[in-house]
Amino acid sequence: VILKDLTENPEPTWRAMEKLYEEGKARSIGVSNWTIKGLEQLLSFAKIKPHVNQIEIHPFLPNHELVDYLFKHDILPQAYSPLGSQNQVPTTGEKVSENKTLNEIALRRGFTLAQVLIAWGLRRGYAVLPKSSNPARIESNFKIVDLSDEDFEAVNKVAEGRHFRFVNMKDTFGYDVWPEEAKAAISM
Repeated sequence: VILKDLTENPEPTWRAMEKLYEEGKARSIGVSNWTIKGLEQLLSFAKIKPHVNQIEIHPFLPNHELVDYLFKHDILPQAYSPLGSQNQVPTTGEKVSENKTLNEIALRRGFTLAQVLIAWGLRRGYAVLPKSSNPARIESNFKIVDLSDEDFEAVNKVAEGRHFRFVNMKDTFGYDVWPEEAKAAISM
């Protein structure tokens, strides 16, 4: 359970995490679903900056601005849902798993779609966390493949101009974790 009051003033919680790190009780410390605005606040007082920010990243939500910010501040982006989702984009009905270009790359190269998406994330420089309970898929996901420059650019082209979030934290936490996005959508 995430309590909104704790996130409005993250300093006491972050100080406790820094203490765990300093005492050797944690090898690294990080955050999840933090925006640039939240990270700026955190970095303004942190003695130890977060090592990682776990966020949703896939070709329908490449999160370019946040990923670039994280790299600039030497914070590792860690992608959850790097394979997209079985859900569809509400406005278009599209699914990452059914994208023609992505599937053509996988078919042509003899890879699974998951391998293509994992390789794209790794080549972009962040950690990827694909979820599966299927042993065959888990094994397949460990087989790291190389994307050609052409295939990497083709996936980038699919990602171009997209910003479709599948994981709705508002339902999970009871408040909007990404308020900047909600404000931007209203002003469009």
